[in-house]
Amino acid sequence: MKQKNLLGLTILLTLLCSCAGPTTPFGANINILITEQFEIDKDYHFNNQNPVSIQATPERQYYNSPYLLKLKIFDPQFDINKFRYEIVYNNRILKRWMKTETIKFPKKENEPIEIDFENLSILPGSINNIAFLYYPPGQKNPISYQLKIPQCIETKYNADLKISRFDIDEDLKNAIIELSNKYQKNPALMAALIAQESSFKPDALSYAKALGLTQITPLAHE
Repeated sequence: MKQKNLLGLTILLTLLCSCAGPTTPFGANINILITEQFEIDKDYHFNNQNPVSIQATPERQYYNSPYLLKLKIFDPQFDINKFRYEIVYNNRILKRWMKTETIKFPKKENEPIEIDFENLSILPGSINNIAFLYYPPGQKNPISYQLKIPQCIETKYNADLKISRFDIDEDLKNAIIELSNKYQKNPALMAALIAQESSFKPDALSYAKALGLTQITPLAHE
């Protein structure tokens, strides 16, 4: 249990460090810890009965470098006076005081609303749940579009965690997966951290008095 608590602390510290401050890939957010919670529901997605559609190019997130993300919203009933869209980042609707996108409204019928995010940088090492919400005029519920995670991350999360060079306890392996999923971290990344720090030896002790699997110091643990 103590090992699991230390592992959970490490993942939490990693999560906080990777998201330090109120900045998100889509600009600085106001009150990031108390922003409105939002769970993407299948009822909010595009269906054949709804004339509104949303497209993203590319369809997946990219980690390797900043890139251009283009969002197109097709709405035959578009009304510029009632235009409303929002971004959901890790199940929170962002309330931003600094925005990074440019918006081009249609000038002709059947043209899309174009929203461009230039130099978009997605945080690596984490699962970034990103969705866009568009509210058609006169409708209470939004239409949503969820940006797919990178293919490599999707494959890793759907596959079993393999640690071939180390002989580790099955309970520890399951704890890494469980806590990584809880804190939305890549379990392979957390396993690599433990391998580097302690070679999966729970009794590891460094000259600086760092302890255990993740080499947490007593000061950090407090």
